[in-house]
Amino acid sequence: MDLPDDPAFQVDSAYVDATGGWITPEEVEADLDALEGPYATRVDLGVSLAGRPITALRIRATDTPLYALRVLGGHHGNEPISVIVALALAEQLTADPSLVPPDAEVWIVPDVNPDGLLAHDRENALGVDLNRNYDYAWGDATSPGASPFSEPETRAIRALTRARSWLGGLTLHAGASNIGWVWNYTADERAPDEPLLASIGESYAANVPDPGFWSTDGADWYVTHGDTTDWSYGRWGIPEFTVELTDDKAPEDIETVIEAHTAAILAWLSRPPDLLAEAVSGQTGEAVPVVSDTSWPTASPTGVLARWSDTTPPTWTSAGFTPAAYGDPLAWDGAEVTPVVVSRGDGPLDVPTGWIGLAQPGEASVTLGDTLDAADLAPGLWDVVTTDGTAPRSLLVGEVDDHVSIDAVVANAGTVRIDGAGFGRGTEAWGIGGPVRAMHALDPVEATDTELVFDWVPGDDTLLAWSNGAWVGAVGMGATPEWDEDPPATVVITGEAVEPGAVGYLAGGCGGHGGLSLVGVFGLGARRISRGPSPPARRSNTRR
Repeated sequence: MDLPDDPAFQVDSAYVDATGGWITPEEVEADLDALEGPYATRVDLGVSLAGRPITALRIRATDTPLYALRVLGGHHGNEPISVIVALALAEQLTADPSLVPPDAEVWIVPDVNPDGLLAHDRENALGVDLNRNYDYAWGDATSPGASPFSEPETRAIRALTRARSWLGGLTLHAGASNIGWVWNYTADERAPDEPLLASIGESYAANVPDPGFWSTDGADWYVTHGDTTDWSYGRWGIPEFTVELTDDKAPEDIETVIEAHTAAILAWLSRPPDLLAEAVSGQTGEAVPVVSDTSWPTASPTGVLARWSDTTPPTWTSAGFTPAAYGDPLAWDGAEVTPVVVSRGDGPLDVPTGWIGLAQPGEASVTLGDTLDAADLAPGLWDVVTTDGTAPRSLLVGEVDDHVSIDAVVANAGTVRIDGAGFGRGTEAWGIGGPVRAMHALDPVEATDTELVFDWVPGDDTLLAWSNGAWVGAVGMGATPEWDEDPPATVVITGEAVEPGAVGYLAGGCGGHGGLSLVGVFGLGARRISRGPSPPARRSNTRR
């Protein structure tokens, strides 16, 4: 096997000699386009430092998947076999969708680092090792970047992570022959789920016919910081594994490597969750993000808790609710805050009276002072902690990158139109409203690079869109819905291997209001105000 690559990295000489015949970023795009079909959709996750698309293929056998699994390739541009294996997996799953678990969707990102792939370099175009640029235990590594998530490529993976409830992940590499689990940053501390992680890793290794393939705790092999898998597990509770496919970064016998890992990856994909529950509004059906406080928390932005574990979580909660024993009623103890936009083009915001902190799944909590600067916060929806309680999803922070922008949003009772630039394939949007500020997906009507049209639900006050790696949207879409009473107690379905379709309910609902108008946009630059004619109620199925 190769020696560990930290603290110094040496280019693999076999790859330097292999200057022709390897896949290019353009060929990756073409392959994903060719694989689109009834069960597979290309999704644009963002753009690289040099402006190349970072793309994924979302493969599902159902229109209502409960959880997601992902496979990431190409973090290192001089490991092209990781890109090839990811594409081969995508081909297999699209050829036979029955290989996708019935309640799941599989996301395959063949090439996280297209600039590095084209240049035959480990790092991205700025010389940053992307697999050292994530923000969990970041810093003590070779070429980690100026700061965590300083690179657009890792920000694209962060944005993807916020869009789904993940059961697990694989990140493919080459240069050795093993599968590793967290932690990678220290050998002195073991992950809370290590027995489970070791079992999954050993099962994967048992399905690889190479007798030299082995499994290990990452730090027992060598210690590094800012790794993808440490971040996925440390911030989100996602059991993600590093798979070193083969000792050669660019082996001549590609098919042997593909065949060696096919059965192992498919077996890993087919492992069902031991615990599965969905938290949605009993009246409106909108998903409510939840967190299970297991020995390591699992965060779910879509309201689905899915875990590989034979141990029931001791507690669970949602922002604004008092934590309770898993499966017991949740009591509302939250506060209401008028939604606020903080855009990166604005100056620091004076912190409103009563605001004391911020929280968002996947991010470290923030204690507030006198001012609030968007440059100090990760993008997306933040819960506002106040002296009266927590106001869920009430602060909206614009994105870092400038490849997506919103110029105007116009809404009526039936549709909402977003005008701007840089929108990518697979754009999704959610409406948000009510004191619980639950999220429900909006159905797309039209989508182009410069215009998005979605169905719209009267009564929502916030629009949130995920497009081309950016989280953007608008607040003030209408009057805040009125509730007849405080949100009542709530119960979720619990237990092992819950039957498909079983649902836990967050009780309550909201009444609709008309007269929608935009008062704030969050994205890039300053907030914009738009009051214009309602968009036409188009019903085309045209999708990019």
